[in-house]
Amino acid sequence: MNPLLTCTEIQTVTQGRWLSPPVNPGQTCLGAAFDSRKLEGADLFFTLPGGRDAHEFLPGLQGSGIKLALVSKEVPPVPGLALLQVPDVLTALHQLAQFQAARFQGKIINLTGSSGKTTAKGWLLHLLAPLVKTQASQGSFNNHIGCPVTVLGVAPDTELLLLEMGTNGPGELELLSRIAPADVSLLLNVGHAHVGKFGGLHHTYLAKMELFRHQRPQGLAVLPAWDAEIQRLGQGLRQIGFGPGGAFYCELLEQTAVGQCLRLHYPGGSKEFHCNQVGPHVAFTLAALAAVLQALGLLDRWPAVLTLPLEKGRANLLELDSGTLLLDDSYNANPESIVNMLKTLAALPGERRVAVIGNLGELEEDLSQSAEVILQGLPPEIDHLFFMGDTGKILTPLAEARFPEMDIRFYSNLPKLLEDLKSLERPGTVIGIKASRTAHLERLRYALQGQPVTCLLPRCPLLMNCGGCEQLTALEP
Repeated sequence: MNPLLTCTEIQTVTQGRWLSPPVNPGQTCLGAAFDSRKLEGADLFFTLPGGRDAHEFLPGLQGSGIKLALVSKEVPPVPGLALLQVPDVLTALHQLAQFQAARFQGKIINLTGSSGKTTAKGWLLHLLAPLVKTQASQGSFNNHIGCPVTVLGVAPDTELLLLEMGTNGPGELELLSRIAPADVSLLLNVGHAHVGKFGGLHHTYLAKMELFRHQRPQGLAVLPAWDAEIQRLGQGLRQIGFGPGGAFYCELLEQTAVGQCLRLHYPGGSKEFHCNQVGPHVAFTLAALAAVLQALGLLDRWPAVLTLPLEKGRANLLELDSGTLLLDDSYNANPESIVNMLKTLAALPGERRVAVIGNLGELEEDLSQSAEVILQGLPPEIDHLFFMGDTGKILTPLAEARFPEMDIRFYSNLPKLLEDLKSLERPGTVIGIKASRTAHLERLRYALQGQPVTCLLPRCPLLMNCGGCEQLTALEP
């Protein structure tokens, strides 16, 4: 059983000072929150810095179920709430998570990558849930707040902790891996996502390899075997490779509009299975997850029919009323994931393939590296290639020069793009949509499905928090 934090341990670990001591210092605490609107049964509240001073919300915690709040300044007492003053609340969060991770009795799996992290975590959780008591970070809760909060929510009977870890710059994965050292650490890929923040692809590689800085004794690194730079940087690690050239890889046997049949190869054997997902990324991701299951001694439980969870905006294949197939991959994008969408589109059965690429965020200003990745990976089977956004202005002439026979267009507004897409709708047409999150391009899916869309902004500054937007204009399908 995993021990829970007591109030006394929290004070000792953080070296805090009681402003309002607990009635019972031995009282245990499970779960952490930092948003007074989203307590979700947590016992601990952290007044983390934000848009407003979080200390202002402490009076509202009375009667909420929160037992102890960590604060960084003296505040008035709140009836029924213990208050602990610490030098820095974020540091205290990290200290307590690290303390709990060190006491965790089960296995820890950490995973990262430039793309596909949340999908891989969801699929791995789907595979593990029937086999072992597993807890995982929710959604994309993968940063210096989300990971430690997840650790502090680990239940006494949890046997396996699955942590998605993200990074926007050097040092972040080093911090997270130090807080929760892993038994198995999985690096899915390294690409051009956030390359504008990292300052170049080389620095991106170095930042991703921080995942392995603080593994548990005998920790295993699961690495893409085809990436020579990762293999070079990973020398000296206890490792196993997946994908082409690796000990674990998946062979495509049949691709259909509703899934694919694959053969999983692994040391000592192989297994055939069917899964309900489309695209070349499926084979790579599942090979990586198979390596993780092997490390946990669970690979023999790999199912013959794998019904993986479908996530909104992540490679969802829909059939429209017109008979057109729509590949909705609009949730997020980077150069490598765009190429993956394009290759998935090219592999789907159809007579006309239309790719829509919206604006891309956090890339280098001139797209000199990223554009080449996209253009080199662009399959010639694409018939129509439609761009939007500032990055589309750069990519359009480059694509026209590289593929003069392809119908390539740039759109400055959604209504005209939608008009042209609808003119191409018919059985045999396959449309693929891809863009960064702020492009809000799932609006096209709604419109093509016959739903009214009320936002015409070329870029969404609110990440779909539409209720707070004052610039809504009806776009009829």
